[in-house]
Amino acid sequence: MPLGYQWYFCVLILNKYRIYFHEYGMIRLLINSFLERVKKDRRGKKMKLKNILYACIIGGIIFLSFGCNPRSNRAYLEKRIGTEMSRVYPTERLEDLFEQFPDGFKIKQSFVIGDDLFRVEMIGESKGEPISGTVSKIGDNGSDKIFETSFQYQDGKYQFANESDAAYWPYRGFLFEKLTLSRDILSKLDLQEKSYSMMNGDFELRYKVTNEIINSFLGLGDSDSLSVSLVGSNSNRGYYYSIVIENAEGLYFRETVSD
Repeated sequence: MPLGYQWYFCVLILNKYRIYFHEYGMIRLLINSFLERVKKDRRGKKMKLKNILYACIIGGIIFLSFGCNPRSNRAYLEKRIGTEMSRVYPTERLEDLFEQFPDGFKIKQSFVIGDDLFRVEMIGESKGEPISGTVSKIGDNGSDKIFETSFQYQDGKYQFANESDAAYWPYRGFLFEKLTLSRDILSKLDLQEKSYSMMNGDFELRYKVTNEIINSFLGLGDSDSLSVSLVGSNSNRGYYYSIVIENAEGLYFRETVSD
């Protein structure tokens, strides 16, 4: 195989595993070093060096993908997510979010009731002003709003212009007003899955949880087991974290706080 194609082959492998040369300059240097040795070899050991080269590349990929990235381990992810989410979980009064986000914040909550998807959105623009929000029923395409009503948060209460519209928001509040999250709490949970994308910096921790506060908030039995995922990203320059809760019976709940 010509040397040019060898290099192309290396690029394809590294791209497949989402490893980029600018992040791993040492691998790049090693590959160049091996290729130079192959170029200079005019004798019968050329094929042997090729095999060594390919073995080193594949071994390096496996090592970098699974053993050399500290951001993919549980301790790093729980420290990152737990520390950041503890800034919000808990926050008993929405006004107190301005202490963390003086330039304003956004809250989104999505949930499914039966076959219907609902979305709650609130925006806190500046301290001292009313915090307004909307509750929308979303169409089957996931974007069109079939119904929408507005409300305001004032004096610790969510007030609808038409109180009958409050039925579209059965939780009448946010989970972060009740739930406490921290690095220490996460480290004691039953971790089911963790992931970190080297492509975009997205990360996720998924736990199996039985939590009285979560179950009470969602109107479930105290002993119900839930899948709880905490999601964030290194690509976000500001604050953007979500909690996603699901179960085998079709429950879906997602809450996101961002600045």
